[in-house]
Amino acid sequence: MEHAREALFGSVEIARQLRRDLGDAPEVLRNLSISLDNLGTLESDLGNLGAARDAFRESLELRRQVRRALGDSPEALRGLSISLDNVGEIEHELGNVEPALYAFRESLELRRHLRRVFGDSPQALRDLSLSLENLGNLESARDALLESLELRRQLRRTLGDSPQALRDLSISLDNLGRIECELGNLEPARDAFREGLELARQLRWGLGDSPQAVRDLSISLARLGKLECDLGNLEPAREALRESLDLRRQLRRTLGDSPRALRELSLSLDDIGNLERELGNIEPARDAFRESLELRRQLRRVLGDSLQALSDLSISLNNCGNLERELGNLEPARDAFRESLELARQRQLAFDDSPQALRDLSIALDNLGSLERGLGNLESARDVFRESLALVRQVRRALGDSPQALRDLSVSLDNLGNIERDLGNLEPARDAFRESLELAQQLRRALGDSPQALRDLSVSLENLGKLERDLGNLKPARDALREGLELARQLHRALGDLPQTLSDLAVSLFYAASVERDLGDTTGAASLADECRGLLTQAKAAYPELPKFELLLHALAETFPAPSAPS
Repeated sequence: MEHAREALFGSVEIARQLRRDLGDAPEVLRNLSISLDNLGTLESDLGNLGAARDAFRESLELRRQVRRALGDSPEALRGLSISLDNVGEIEHELGNVEPALYAFRESLELRRHLRRVFGDSPQALRDLSLSLENLGNLESARDALLESLELRRQLRRTLGDSPQALRDLSISLDNLGRIECELGNLEPARDAFREGLELARQLRWGLGDSPQAVRDLSISLARLGKLECDLGNLEPAREALRESLDLRRQLRRTLGDSPRALRELSLSLDDIGNLERELGNIEPARDAFRESLELRRQLRRVLGDSLQALSDLSISLNNCGNLERELGNLEPARDAFRESLELARQRQLAFDDSPQALRDLSIALDNLGSLERGLGNLESARDVFRESLALVRQVRRALGDSPQALRDLSVSLDNLGNIERDLGNLEPARDAFRESLELAQQLRRALGDSPQALRDLSVSLENLGKLERDLGNLKPARDALREGLELARQLHRALGDLPQTLSDLAVSLFYAASVERDLGDTTGAASLADECRGLLTQAKAAYPELPKFELLLHALAETFPAPSAPS
């Protein structure tokens, strides 16, 4: 990489010297612009985003100068649109959404103009589709991505199954699938990902194990795998994610420790770690998270404190901390969460209040707050949760009612409600739980019965039910807890005996039994408690390394002692 960088610096210097010798002839300016674009691309690949932006901005000014000299010639307009795309992409990476939007919108207008003037040439159609993809990805604009997809289908009909046509179409399908996921349209998203994956496989069969073909296939597999996981299809998810991980290890062997190869490998390790954790396979999950964390520390040493490096390292620390907390290792968990929070604050201070920086900070706060609550530090936990809630409200104002923004707000309200309940502040807790429940119900209407939507709604109902019970409102408490229990049963039927579904169902059974006993239905309470006991005994045997099942059994035994065996 350094040799390539030195070569590109040399190329830029030669182009600058030619400009000094020959003046601002359009061809001289164009050549310097191309050299700067090449340098900017390499700096971006190396994670030097500030240097990349400087190169792309200088190139853009040169392209504007060429347009003023030549007028609206096709070459001048196309060159300017390419420079605008480069500037937009690097501003987006730096978290500067408004400058990125301005650049992408100007590029799109130029490319629409070129199509109107020159018709549906393959180059005009492809360039227009690129602008639509850039703008659609930044604005989560489904219409732009659908228009781009149609252009790329048209190009495939015109050009046949050329590698470029297939790759462009596969990327377009992946991008559309990602937006459908964000909008909660999971089945259309899966259709798009599956079609994109088939094209990526076709490309690999045609091109062999070129780095580009292998990388594209790994991305398609990762996206489909994560979606299958969201849908509760864990074995298909595991197959896709493992294949993606194998491909990314192959890329690292081929390309060495380039920043891109290391980052994408770390992403795959996170995906595998999260899935193995959900399946209750603790050691494979821990191995994956630790390897990912080491890669991200390595990337930070190479790239410095770039926005991406700080964000990725914060995420890895959160993953490790959450797993250690589940295992009852609270001090290592606290160390990980504190370091993650420090990085998230550093990122937010450096890169201002971008929605992603605010969201990362709120997640880090939530993790630390949950740990402090578990340790009994209730006042400090409340301070942390209040700060997090303010951040997610700010994100919602910026992004509107996207599923992610609504879910983050619902979870944050649940966290604050729980800590207010712990502190005996029941009215503020009820206000938080009611608002969270409304959001969870809104999400279910938008997303349907996805596992995440059902679980979030079940948790919100359970929280409100427990609070109403504390206030002595037993019938509303029973209604909420029964509805939450039915959702927990539905999830257990759909997903099977996963640690999370077993834990959620056992907790729902425990609180449903408690309120039935309060209402005088001792038979119903005993039946629910016995079901809870059997479930926890099964879970403890299946997942002996997870302490939560033993703790839940202990709490159950104190509240509902097991019936004595007949003498």
